[in-house]
Amino acid sequence: MFDSQLYSSFFTLMGIVAFLGVLYLIVKRYAKSNTALKGMNIKIHERVAIFPKGHLIITEIGGKFYLLGATEQNINILKELEIGEVADETQKLNISAIKEPEDLSFKSFIKSAIKTKHSN
Repeated sequence: MFDSQLYSSFFTLMGIVAFLGVLYLIVKRYAKSNTALKGMNIKIHERVAIFPKGHLIITEIGGKFYLLGATEQNINILKELEIGEVADETQKLNISAIKEPEDLSFKSFIKSAIKTKHSN
């Protein structure tokens, strides 16, 4: 009697865990595909930490660029930026030189490390 009750409890628990796992995967996939959650009018182009809980943020809201100062307590608009100012900053940072995600694989990292080692 004890064994059948133990098996029944175990399988019930496993069923609940499996159901919660499937539910988690469905919610995770739905949240990624839902465009309403992505923010169609607000884009954050760059974020720089000034101190542990304070950031400078360049954001685009409705086609206009803003420099924001953000802390835990508040967010302030420091300056409205012109498009030319934002483009100049991205050129200074050489953002075009940043590798695409497919170049950031472990395999490409090992290849570049081997090339660097052989060139030295």
